[in-house]
Amino acid sequence: IIINPPYVKGQFISKKESFFETFKDDFGLSLRQNSNLYCYFIIALTTLLNPGGRSAILVPIELFNANFGEDIKNYLINKNYLKSVVFIDNKCNVFENAVTTSAVLFLEAPVDDSPYEITIHNVKNLTQLKDLSKTYTIKKKPEELLKIKKWSSLKENTKIVSDENSI
Repeated sequence: IIINPPYVKGQFISKKESFFETFKDDFGLSLRQNSNLYCYFIIALTTLLNPGGRSAILVPIELFNANFGEDIKNYLINKNYLKSVVFIDNKCNVFENAVTTSAVLFLEAPVDDSPYEITIHNVKNLTQLKDLSKTYTIKKKPEELLKIKKWSSLKENTKIVSDENSI
């Protein structure tokens, strides 16, 4: 499943109280009230994936640094969904006529509880998306990532690693 969910700041979600209540009832999870609408799409999407099912989600980089992003990062890591993140350099213009940062989450519904590492790629230009093995890359154990509040530091501390199985 590939999605580019809507980006709507939490304060602009209409019928906010009933929306939050319905979400909690349906998914058993409460997110911070300032969470962007795309956060709710990410959680809902995970329920649609069969074991081994995969998804790619285009999101703003703010997800990895904002306080509301902690809920999503923790959920995806604790449930073993997060496999890889691709940070796209801020200088890249992914969308014409829109000023935003971009990252791609690669999720995979867990089949078992086997230990794994999460791969973080840093793409300096859009042509690098064709071959992520040639990007600046870092691998982290899920428990290591849970300790990092803002992931922007991961964008700066990467090296080129060649691994064709990175996503």
